[in-house]
Amino acid sequence: MIEELVKQVALLQQQVDGLIKPEVSLGLSLIASNVPGGSVATVSFSSIPSTFRHLVQFIQARTDTAAEQDNIYMQFNSDTGSNYDYEQVFGVGGTAGAGAGRAVATMYTGIAEGANSRASVFAYSVIFVLNYAVSNAEKNCLTLGQNFGDLSADTDLYAIFRSGHWRNTAAISTITNVPNSAGNFVVGSRFHLYGIY
Repeated sequence: MIEELVKQVALLQQQVDGLIKPEVSLGLSLIASNVPGGSVATVSFSSIPSTFRHLVQFIQARTDTAAEQDNIYMQFNSDTGSNYDYEQVFGVGGTAGAGAGRAVATMYTGIAEGANSRASVFAYSVIFVLNYAVSNAEKNCLTLGQNFGDLSADTDLYAIFRSGHWRNTAAISTITNVPNSAGNFVVGSRFHLYGIY
């Protein structure tokens, strides 16, 4: 499924560039991995090279927040100003919902299990950061994510699609992930950043 999503992103980029090709040669290259050895308040990637077309972050996350679900927000280039926007649609059990934030200091992207979830359960997110290195366009990202809480009720089941926007044209060289709850990512969380050619 992830490979198909990556192919679709590449095809959309070709349409934008006006360079439709019959075959798409797509490659992923690991830029860095961050696997905390203890509880940490943030997970960051810095000195991101500008040699790729897009970025994709794969996250396995759990926090120490006393809840079954926690959100992850992301900031670029250490910008903590009110320069972000996001939109989300989600399903909780059998119920759909939506939400948004405009001109905020953080943008919701990923999702994490909280401390009240079943032991050894982690939430998963895939975050695409599109055209991260161009200098003539503000930056956007797309997220798919899921978590399952303690699995005692349908309302523990949660799936999201989020879009995020950074009101800046600078090339992205740093990505910071932070639990929304002001808690910590715990051992077993994993963050992998890939470049897409």
